Amino acid sequence: MAIDLYKAATKSLVGNKAFNLMRVAKAGIAVPPGFVVNSAENLSDKELIKLYDKFISHGKVSVRSSSDKEDGEKKSAAGIYKTLLDVSSDEIGISLQAVREYSKKSKNIPVIVQKQIDSKMSGVAFSINPVNGDNDIYIEYNKGRCENIVSGSIIPKTVSLKKKSYEDNGDIPLTLYEYIIRLEMIFKEAVDIEWCIDHDEKVWILQCRAITVIPSDSFRYAWSTHEPLWAMEQAFKTRCEDEENESSELYLHREIIYSRGLNGVFDCYIGLNDHISALKYSMKVLSKQYDYIDPIECIERPKSFSKDTAVDYFRMLSSHYCKYIRYYMRSEPIVTDIIERKLLLRRSHNEIAGLLSAGNDDLMFREQEDFSSLNDSSDCSILNHINKYPYLAINYKTKKEMIEGVRGQYKIKDKDKDKEDNFQLTQDSDLIFLKKLSIERMNVKKGWAGVYFYMLELMEWIYENYNVSQSDLYQYYLTDDIVALIKNNIKLSQTEKNKRSLGVLMKRKKNKQMTPHIYFGKSFENNYSPTPLSNSILVGIPSLNRNVHGIVKVIDYKSIVEPHDYIDKIIVTEMTQPNMVALFRKCKGIITDEGGILSHACILSREYGIPCIVGTSNSTKILQDGDEIIMWADGHISYEQTPEFIESAQRLKK
Repeated sequence: MAIDLYKAATKSLVGNKAFNLMRVAKAGIAVPPGFVVNSAENLSDKELIKLYDKFISHGKVSVRSSSDKEDGEKKSAAGIYKTLLDVSSDEIGISLQAVREYSKKSKNIPVIVQKQIDSKMSGVAFSINPVNGDNDIYIEYNKGRCENIVSGSIIPKTVSLKKKSYEDNGDIPLTLYEYIIRLEMIFKEAVDIEWCIDHDEKVWILQCRAITVIPSDSFRYAWSTHEPLWAMEQAFKTRCEDEENESSELYLHREIIYSRGLNGVFDCYIGLNDHISALKYSMKVLSKQYDYIDPIECIERPKSFSKDTAVDYFRMLSSHYCKYIRYYMRSEPIVTDIIERKLLLRRSHNEIAGLLSAGNDDLMFREQEDFSSLNDSSDCSILNHINKYPYLAINYKTKKEMIEGVRGQYKIKDKDKDKEDNFQLTQDSDLIFLKKLSIERMNVKKGWAGVYFYMLELMEWIYENYNVSQSDLYQYYLTDDIVALIKNNIKLSQTEKNKRSLGVLMKRKKNKQMTPHIYFGKSFENNYSPTPLSNSILVGIPSLNRNVHGIVKVIDYKSIVEPHDYIDKIIVTEMTQPNMVALFRKCKGIITDEGGILSHACILSREYGIPCIVGTSNSTKILQDGDEIIMWADGHISYEQTPEFIESAQRLKK
């Protein structure tokens, strides 16, 4: 029995191509009407014409194969199977037979008979750029039929659209843009779509399948950080997939590079193929019920340190760090970006950020309230406060630096009760899920970042007993080096420290069975040189619907933050840290390389009414101290002194 394309059927019965089209139709997205003749059927011409009259009624049809080997999750099968166009109702039988005869794999395959749309425009669309792997919508299109583009017989027009916001180019309608985003969510991975627009401006989806090939030799810039070498080693190994973690519910990268140069900042890159599998993981996470992650448990310090207790304590802290780094990935932008795109189909950036900011009773806000209620600012009082919120110790190398840095923070303003009520009233399940992830993110951050607080005491003990500075332990020592130092008093030579100061490369590429490697010194540049896929365009996620003009001040992680240096400046940094909270009351705007809609830079900026753009990926590589820039409400950043820039700057100064 032939099956209606608008009905559900099993993949084994109708083949991959038809099964995918049925999924599209089930979602309420327009698919040309038609039917599937399964592999077991040999229908007469009379029976086929009857089916044509029932499901299609008029016009020409296309007849194409739908093998279970075609358009699957692992690979496509271009050239192995056949499609026939401009088929009349009385030619369906002979065309069906021709399609089956053409098959190089099997003569008994399901065949789709589908109305052929008289298209005024058609093309192919990808929910991730297949040329360079950028997470943008990439579309090729032209007048007439789609197959001219697919076959390569014409040079199509191309357009790249940001998933964050729709920009009308005059050709690509909003409906198609929304269909592409919805289909990526339905298929739970990046998709390749064939589409057309008829003369009544209706958008039709002709085919949808998983993207099967993207560049594999390039790496996407993911994030940067300024953390100890031992911690980055642990994070690197944790994020690399191995046999032990292969069945884990947590996503671990197969292709990953950590690179640290002379500036002491680790840059992370993930492979483009790895980005696709991370996208699948994102969909898997978002389809599951939210599970609360407990914050870090109370760590019991040894009463006194010895060689054995110090090594055990260090290994225990390292284990905690790895555990929470795994869970932190659940709320990384690669995950939250998916649900944010879904929300943007019905809400603005400004509205989403406002609702997420409302009623914040999460860890950072509670910490600020507790800090403001301290009776005094003595070292003891500050230490007790950090003990309650140990993540505040991140990026400090010594206890003295940490105490002075935390002491310099300012009280955050009271929460807006009206906003709190607004969030309580929302029934939007996606917003509620993001809110829960935001709370989970801070609780888990308390775990992995809090390890640094407990580690400071151990590092001071090592300094006092082995005469190795906290700065050296922070910058040069791997996990095994620290253990060897404690157990056997083996110190790194000056030659080795000099080599490590020139550069560190940790890489895992392609072969998931390969043991991750770590390289030091200039030699790593010859081994592999990762190139981030970025350009001079600066754009990110905005937090406020406001334009602002100002002068750039870049935060150097090696310097202690002094709020008065940033008055009326636009702060540019890799990511905001707890010791930067004081700056939010002083600056004109904030721009970060990292972060997404859940980042506290976004939330805090709304609390203070300071424009913020997060997730630009390359702002610290392009902008410098003293640059004159404009932050636009749509997330774009202008920094080139064009006549249009000068005119806009003058207008914003008024």
